[in-house]
Amino acid sequence: MEQNKPPTSDQTPKQESQQESPYDVSELFVSRTDKRGVINAGNKVFVRVSNYTSEDLLGSPHNIIRHPDIPKAVFKLLWDTIKSGKEIAAYVKNRAADGRFYWVLATVYPTQEGYLSIRLKPTSPLKDTVASIYAEVLAVEKEKGMEAGFEHLVKMVRNAGFPAYDDFMQLALKTELGARDEALLVSPVTYRPLRASNVREHLLNEMWESAVNAADGLRESSGRLSDLGELKEACGDRIKALAPVCEKLESLAVNMFISAHKLGKDGSSLAIVANSFRSATSQVVSSFEQVQKCSEFVLRESGNVGIDISLARVQAEMLLFNIGEIAADLRSGRKITASEQDAMLNEFGLLLSLVQSYFLRHKKQIMEFHETLVDLRRSSENLHQLMVRLDLIRTGGKLEGSRSNEITELFRPFVADMANFVRAIDAPVGTLLRTLDTVEDAISRTISCTNRMDYVVEEMQVIWRTFREQNRRHHLVQSA
Repeated sequence: MEQNKPPTSDQTPKQESQQESPYDVSELFVSRTDKRGVINAGNKVFVRVSNYTSEDLLGSPHNIIRHPDIPKAVFKLLWDTIKSGKEIAAYVKNRAADGRFYWVLATVYPTQEGYLSIRLKPTSPLKDTVASIYAEVLAVEKEKGMEAGFEHLVKMVRNAGFPAYDDFMQLALKTELGARDEALLVSPVTYRPLRASNVREHLLNEMWESAVNAADGLRESSGRLSDLGELKEACGDRIKALAPVCEKLESLAVNMFISAHKLGKDGSSLAIVANSFRSATSQVVSSFEQVQKCSEFVLRESGNVGIDISLARVQAEMLLFNIGEIAADLRSGRKITASEQDAMLNEFGLLLSLVQSYFLRHKKQIMEFHETLVDLRRSSENLHQLMVRLDLIRTGGKLEGSRSNEITELFRPFVADMANFVRAIDAPVGTLLRTLDTVEDAISRTISCTNRMDYVVEEMQVIWRTFREQNRRHHLVQSA
């Protein structure tokens, strides 16, 4: 990535420091770049913690804060992901202008103009685990090059039990947001509006209330989806393991049908049983294929649903923090120019538009996910009913076989195999149905929450536009 302007002497970091550039867990900071990664905007926390001036940051590449302890492989992963149009969350150690360091969990969102990054303070032990992984990847990178380091990073993620980076990202977001929630319960940072003395402050209070509703709704949604991991397990290896069982069941039905007809008239009753068994087995295979299809969708999308809610949560929390920054500026008594105020409000408007687009996407995604859960439940219940039917047919075959020693000996293995297959299929299906009871209820509640959030963000858009117009009038009156 090319640098847009050369660093000034003040931008050149001093000797590497082992000291941390501190910021509070309640603080969030943001930067916006173009598609090359050149910084177009950043909030006050970003400026303060990085120890650069706004003038130094604007127009510089975002890698001005890159710390040498972070492998290039991490940034390859980041850039490959966001250039493909996907969001990412990653632990990053940054370097301030004076050489001090600070860790962030950075979430990066592609936008039409470039990229937006919202960062929070990582406080869980997971950050230290990631730091040790980065150190190992960096050693490989220094010895064998960046590509080797990237391969080693991917390998370590898989060895840690994550099939893909998205799976790790889901855990990181859930862990750090949970740790942040716990920290803020101990030391909450709340917006304490003064009694509104003018229209602008009244509108600001209204925006705050709307942002609180949005953040609370997302926090509630993420908490309700804690059983997604259990659902993935139920839809994963347990369902896949049923494929060969269904194939064997189908073979058993054919062999039983052939054997019954070999008995001629003596086996006429058992031929009826065999025909019923073969017909039911065909329906079992068809129903299982539907269960398998829905399960594959759940496996593929459940992680995306969880990640999407967490990323939207970060955005909603950023809205809250941004409103607090705007309020602090308005009430600081400091002389704020119209252009400064306009730039600040413009940044808030851009973030609000981004959050709205993500809420709409999340709403669509979770509706599709719920529809698949309904289909999965329907096909699983059908498969369970077919198991009940097969067991009744097995009982009928056992009774018919007891009438003749020859028939009993011939059909005893079939009856025993039928019992084994029924148990092998019905047990995991029963587990899946019990898990669906919990998750489907959570998703239904989340849809209600999402509909409410959609309304909240629309409301915030209206309030923000009114607030901006009132602010413009305020400055016109002051300058008159």
